[in-house]
Amino acid sequence: MPEQTLFCGLGLVGDDLEVKKNLFLTISKGIIQDIEVEIPNKKGKIQYPDSLLIPGFINAHVHIGDSFAKDRGLNCSIQELVEPPNGLKHQLLNEVSDEVIKLGFNYAIQEMIASGTTTFVDFRESGEKGIEILKEVLINNPINAVICGRPFPTLNVLPKILELCEGIGLSSSNLYSKADLDIIRETCKNQNKLILTHASETQEEKSYASHRFQMSDTKRAVELLDADVLIHITWADAEDVQTIAEHGKKVVICPRSNSQLSVGYPPIDLLKKYKVLTCLGTDNVMINNLNLFREMEFLFKSVREKYGINELSSYEILKMVTVNPAKSLNLNTEIGSIGVGKRADFSLIDLKAPNLRPFTSIYDALVLRANPLNIQTVFIGGKIAYAR
Repeated sequence: MPEQTLFCGLGLVGDDLEVKKNLFLTISKGIIQDIEVEIPNKKGKIQYPDSLLIPGFINAHVHIGDSFAKDRGLNCSIQELVEPPNGLKHQLLNEVSDEVIKLGFNYAIQEMIASGTTTFVDFRESGEKGIEILKEVLINNPINAVICGRPFPTLNVLPKILELCEGIGLSSSNLYSKADLDIIRETCKNQNKLILTHASETQEEKSYASHRFQMSDTKRAVELLDADVLIHITWADAEDVQTIAEHGKKVVICPRSNSQLSVGYPPIDLLKKYKVLTCLGTDNVMINNLNLFREMEFLFKSVREKYGINELSSYEILKMVTVNPAKSLNLNTEIGSIGVGKRADFSLIDLKAPNLRPFTSIYDALVLRANPLNIQTVFIGGKIAYAR
C-alpha cells in the first residue's frame, strides 16, 4: 500500500482524546507514520476539511453468534434466553445451519463497521466449530476481532481452543469447580492468553455463588480464575469492586442489555470510586443492536437518573469505547487512539450535519447527538472499509 496523507479539519488525538485542528496524518502499510497540525506542503492529500477524525470504536463485549435471531425471545427471562445449555439462544444455534449463522455474522459485522466500530470482542460459543465459522467469515471482512472461545463440551478441548483464538470467554465462574478454574487459569497464563468472564450479571448468580462457594462469583473470578476482564458485574457490591480494583482487573458494562433483560444496573458509582478501568459493550445481538453511539447516549442519560448529573461525563464515556478497551485487551500500543505507530483505524464524522451543528463540546456532541448517519468514512488498517 503506497504512502498516503489525510487531512481533516478536526481530530481527537492521543490517549487523552485531545482536540486538534487542521490535522495531517501520514499513513503507510496501515500504520500512522506521522501526525502534523501545521499545514505542510504535501501532495496527494485526501481531504476532509469539514470532518472530525475519531479513533475506531472498540465494542468490548458482544455475542454475534445469535445475530441470525434478532428479537427472538424478547419477553424471555435471561435464564430462558441465554443460559447454557438450554436457553433459547443455544437451542436456536443447534437448530440452524452454518450458512445461516455465517449470514448473521456478516450482517453484524456490516452493522458494526457502518457505525464506526473497527474492533470487537466476541464471546464465541460452540467450541472449536464456533471459532472456525467466525474466522471463515472474517477472511472477507476488514474488521478486527478479539475472539474469546469457550471450552466446550469439556475442559479437555481448552488447549485446542486457545490455539485458535486470543483467549477464553466464560459464561460464569459458577459453572466450574476450583480445580477447573485452576486448570483454566494456568493454561491461559502459560500461553499468555486473555481470560474474560461474565460475573454477577444477576442477583441469582451472585447468591448461588455465595451459598455454594461461600464467596461471590466476582471474587471467584478475580481471586481463583485471575480473569483479566469481568463482564457486567451488575450485582457487584463495594467489597467486590474493591477486590477488582486491588487486583488491577478491568470491567465491561452493558447497560442497555442489562435494562433489556431487566437484571439491574452496573455500579458506576463504585467503579469510579475505586478507579476501575471500565469499557462498554453491546452484548447479545438477538436483543440489542451493535450501535455504540446508542450505548454511549443511553449510559450518559441513565447514569444521571440513577447517580446524579455529575457522575459521568461524555469524555469519560467516549474513552470507554476507545482508549479503555484497548488498554484492557493489552492492545493500546496498536489501537484505541490516534497516534504515531498505531494502526490507522478511525472514522471521519461530518461536522456539517445539522444534528451536530452548532456544538458546544465535541465530546457531548459525539455521545449525545452523533449517529452512524454522520459517519462519512471508516478506515481500518489504512484502507477504506466503509464510505457513505
